[in-house]
Amino acid sequence: MKIFLIVLCVLFLGLVSSRSIEVTSATFKREVLDKKDQAVFVLFHANWCGHCKKLMPDFEKAAERLKGLVTFAKVESSESDLMRKYGIEGYPTMKMFAPVPENSPTQEKKVIPFQRQRTINSISQFVLSYLPNYVDSIEEESWFETESKKVILFPSKKFNTIPPLFKGVARDFKKHFKFGIIFGSSPVSEKLTEIFGIEDFPKLLLIEEKSEQVIEAFDQKLSLQSIHNFLKKHVANVEGGEGNGEEEVKQKVNKKKIVEEEIIYIHEVGMEKYEELCTGSVSGFCALGLFDKDDQESTKIYETVAKKFYKDKLFTFVLLNEDQDEIKSQLKDLTGKDTIDFEIIVIRPKRSRWAIFDGDFENETQLQTFFEKIITGDMRFKNSQIKKKKIQNDSEDIKEL
Repeated sequence: MKIFLIVLCVLFLGLVSSRSIEVTSATFKREVLDKKDQAVFVLFHANWCGHCKKLMPDFEKAAERLKGLVTFAKVESSESDLMRKYGIEGYPTMKMFAPVPENSPTQEKKVIPFQRQRTINSISQFVLSYLPNYVDSIEEESWFETESKKVILFPSKKFNTIPPLFKGVARDFKKHFKFGIIFGSSPVSEKLTEIFGIEDFPKLLLIEEKSEQVIEAFDQKLSLQSIHNFLKKHVANVEGGEGNGEEEVKQKVNKKKIVEEEIIYIHEVGMEKYEELCTGSVSGFCALGLFDKDDQESTKIYETVAKKFYKDKLFTFVLLNEDQDEIKSQLKDLTGKDTIDFEIIVIRPKRSRWAIFDGDFENETQLQTFFEKIITGDMRFKNSQIKKKKIQNDSEDIKEL
């Protein structure tokens, strides 16, 4: 029974693993806009959105199916700057950030809205239509006279279009090889099939430069990873992402470091920053720490909780950078309290509601439970006292009139 449960857990974890990437305002440029030759399909969603939750399994399945060909990214509604920039008015909204044509004068990605049925097949067909093509359809033998080494594919007879997998390989290795495909309808198909001794299809060959001499025939099952591994052996000078395994590991480590450096878990705020992050029509929740920032123990606990709940993109964690009397005065008005006798308050700016953590701040478990209840909707928020005062004052004015 115990073994069965372990196996079940492993299977479950495999099913729920995400193949898409989470993108924030800090990483959007690098993960989406700077990938000039890649199609990046972005889902703008909200954690509370029912339609988003219904869509997510198909979105992740499509990401898994097209792994390595198209990048699938998610942006949560709390990233208000991105929502405004790309005109997001409802959830879920999906947009394709298309590859930039090589000769484009602007070098800016074109943004195309997804306006089809939200199914895995519909999503897959849509995103694959934006996969860039660096593969030539070989119609003449003169194609082989190029100075570059060449990768050619004899596809299965049923194919009359370039397979997405081959397009993806060509995109990734375009700096090192020239890519071509020989369809059965090509005028030189029969002759080249005989020259290269092709008996079974599909067949992938690596050809020497300025000739039709075969360097090596690919003899494994065609997949993105297996072809990558095959071609890496023949890349003399590693550039970009098409390197050997050691180089790729280094790049992943460096990329991880960059991401970690860019993530700000806790914002130290003065009045201006507080108003930007915690007031007005800001989405999500603002968690405000009112303890002394020089209290290392409290700061450490707060940072641990901030890191844990950062991934949910629901919370912005802030900490006063000095004794901000003006902010505390606003909090007194918000809560109707005469004194600030609490260390953590969570504000929902859009609805002018608030909740105070009244547990033991040094008990990390209690603090985490507090935030978990907010996520699950079990935390009871109180209404702003500012609105009540305004209504009361308006009522008194009416009576006087």
